[in-house]
Amino acid sequence: MIPVKFRLLILLPLSALSAPAQPGGQLDIGARPAVLGASYVAIADDGYAAYWNPAGLPLLRSQEINAMRSDLHRTGYIHSYLGYAVPFTDRFTAAADWSHQGFDDNELHFGQNRLGFAAGLRLTPTLSVGAGAKWFGFDSGLVDLGNPSGFSSKGSGWGFDLGVLFEAVPGFKLGVMAQDLNDAQITYENGVSEILYPRNLQLGAAYRLNRSLRLSTGIGESAQLGAEYRLHPALVLRGGVRRDLTDAVGTDFSFGAGLRHRFALLDYAFTQSPALGPTHRFSMGLAFNLSASAIKIQRPDLTPVFPALHKRYVQEPLGRVRLTNTSAKPLAANISLYIPEVMSDPTELSESVVIAPGTETVDLFALFEPRLSEWTRNRILPAEVEVAYTDGHRTRSSKKQGQVVVYNRNAVHWETIGAAAAFISAGEKTVAAFASSVLHPFSAAIKEGGRASRSLLRAMLLFNAISEHGVRYLADPNMPYHQLKGQDFVVDNVLYPAELLHKRAGDCDDGTVLYCALLENVGISTALIDAPGHILMAFDSGVPSTRAQQLGLTSDYYLERDGRVWIPVEVTLFGQSFHEAWRTAVEECQQLQREDRLEIADTRAAWKTYPPSDISFELEVTAPAKAQIDSSWAADWQQMRRIHEEYLEQNYLSALRQNPQRISLHNALIFNLLQLGDHDRALTQLALLEDRGAPLPMVENNRAVIRIMQGLFAEAAVHLERVLALNPADKEAAANLTLVHSRLGKQAAAPRQRTSETEPSGLRGESVELILEDMQWKE
Repeated sequence: MIPVKFRLLILLPLSALSAPAQPGGQLDIGARPAVLGASYVAIADDGYAAYWNPAGLPLLRSQEINAMRSDLHRTGYIHSYLGYAVPFTDRFTAAADWSHQGFDDNELHFGQNRLGFAAGLRLTPTLSVGAGAKWFGFDSGLVDLGNPSGFSSKGSGWGFDLGVLFEAVPGFKLGVMAQDLNDAQITYENGVSEILYPRNLQLGAAYRLNRSLRLSTGIGESAQLGAEYRLHPALVLRGGVRRDLTDAVGTDFSFGAGLRHRFALLDYAFTQSPALGPTHRFSMGLAFNLSASAIKIQRPDLTPVFPALHKRYVQEPLGRVRLTNTSAKPLAANISLYIPEVMSDPTELSESVVIAPGTETVDLFALFEPRLSEWTRNRILPAEVEVAYTDGHRTRSSKKQGQVVVYNRNAVHWETIGAAAAFISAGEKTVAAFASSVLHPFSAAIKEGGRASRSLLRAMLLFNAISEHGVRYLADPNMPYHQLKGQDFVVDNVLYPAELLHKRAGDCDDGTVLYCALLENVGISTALIDAPGHILMAFDSGVPSTRAQQLGLTSDYYLERDGRVWIPVEVTLFGQSFHEAWRTAVEECQQLQREDRLEIADTRAAWKTYPPSDISFELEVTAPAKAQIDSSWAADWQQMRRIHEEYLEQNYLSALRQNPQRISLHNALIFNLLQLGDHDRALTQLALLEDRGAPLPMVENNRAVIRIMQGLFAEAAVHLERVLALNPADKEAAANLTLVHSRLGKQAAAPRQRTSETEPSGLRGESVELILEDMQWKE
């Protein structure tokens, strides 16, 4: 549905097409109102408000002098104007103005002077009213020509105006202006009177879409539309259309521009009427305060802006500014920072700052537009600091302009290794789509690898996918990480994950960011490692270090951090095996540990200081199909089995060969095989354990646990019932049987579909996955 404010902007002038025509009409005052098609009743935020709507006068924050001159339709009919407006308080402003129109012709003498007085009062923060009175003198004497009998060429009269301005919602204003409420009459010297300017009602609406663009509309004697766009802090472009409703002459089109430098203003308007020649209007103005601000601002000191860190600047200052209070008393000031092109509105400190007499330094914060994250250039932009305080009934303000460097979206300064976290955009749609496309076809294979190994297997698979996608390490020839880190201020560039997937070539920090983003997207915690000359990464296996046996890894295959098993990976080895990248990274980290130089930053902790950018990319990135990954996945999976075998040999098999009757150790081996997802081998070893004389309750209970993990609940029930037949008080078997009955009951309650033609007999659980910790294993 179209918002109400937009419907009003559109319907207000259109509804005027059916309104009755109103006689009279006055010439446009000011180049800016004229170029907006005269749709100025709801804007009225400068000195010209004295004419267009005096309710807008309280919007002025400084005194203004405005002047205009135009030659209407290049006919020699000159229109001139001079006005002066003075804010007395924040709520009350008064103005006086003069205008003249006539021919600059000594023989054809015709002219009109108008003197006006207006005032505006702000009743509430959103509602203002204003009133004006104007005297006009008229002279149409014809030089050297006889006048008709009883004719008088001179006269004067008064007119009275009333205006209202209401800000319905922030940025959306409605205006009403009743011109010449008394049907302004002119009385000639011979006593004859006539209405010169009939009563006229003007309605208007204006909406500021953002700090750069504003639309305006109005109806009265004409239907009006206007727009102005701030191209630069000093330059505004404008345009408008106006359709006179009192005749069928046609539509006026206008365009123009405005310039502002410090306190000086210059506006130009070009208007083309269908039946008359064009009109050029020029306006000049000065905005100033005769009483200087008591707070002096020194040039702000701002750090460079890195788009990837735009969220950080809300919490941490972008820079500082020194303020000097020259008065003898403390002043409570509101301080704001505005950087055009990258900010929609000035960022104001949440609370006013009390500045004691003397000099004080204040931090500056910045709230940037989302489009900053897509900034592609290195630019130097103006940065304006404004300080406002209340003195008596007036708000005093002063401004100071400095400069700030805004780097491109990929720029980074390596103040810490954690700065890379800003680029780890795990939720970006390209990253999410790539990870999902890769993992889904392998979900069954990952599940079979054992619950504890799933993070490791997912990480291995994503590494294989990145390699098969064609991503390769390419050293940065200009600014490699090892040359930049620790320098005072050198800027590097980091590719976002989507960019690297699209480009397929990047240096170590690019690869680390990509791999971490993919892993974080699937819920695997990552960390950044400051290795000699480049950046490594590591991920959390999800397994406590006290249960490292669940992964089947010897201690030289992982790092122990905060009681967890972490797996480091060397991302410069994309294109080689995951095992090679893993082993290489482990060796590097172990060397750093020996030298006490291992520096690690958790990605999620770093996000608190360097929040991830919310940038989104529209890039063509297609993840490799399962068939492309199968070969590298199979090779790494085989290598993983060899690692498991090394672990089993070291911890169980060697000892059992020396003493096969170690029942407890043999049982631990079977449990470990079950943790690794090797159900068939666990059953084989259990049968061997049974042959070696293991107690029947242990064998049958543990065999049931293996069957439960396979989803064969009916078979598991048979084994458990054998245990309970021997000892009805067996707690482990009873607990396991209760679990089995629960699962069988769920299956019986819902129709089941076969998952495979080769599926073994018995019922398979399909709803909620069971974990080994849910069951009772006999030791």
